Amino acid sequence: MKTHFDHYALAWHKLLELVIFGQKSEAIGLAKLLGYSMNDKILALQLQADLYLLFNDIKESKALYIKIAELYAQNSHHTKSVAILEHIKLL
Repeated sequence: MKTHFDHYALAWHKLLELVIFGQKSEAIGLAKLLGYSMNDKILALQLQADLYLLFNDIKESKALYIKIAELYAQNSHHTKSVAILEHIKLL
C-alpha cells in the first residue's frame, strides 16, 4: 500500500528527471504543485526561483527572489531577506 510519502518521493524524483532532461515548463509546473503540499510557502517560492535560475531564466528568478525577500522582511526574518537580496546582486 502506497503512502503519501511514496507519492512525494515520486514527485521529487520526477522533478529531478525533468531538470536533468531540460524540461523547464514541466519542472516549474511540478514545483508549483509540490509547493501546495509544503508548509513553508516562502520555501516553495524559493524552489521555483532556484529552478528558473537553473534554467538560466534570470529575469523570472530575480522577480521571485525579490518577492521572497519582501515576504521574509514582512515576517521579521530580516537576515534571510538580506541574504536573498545579496544573492540577487550576484546574478
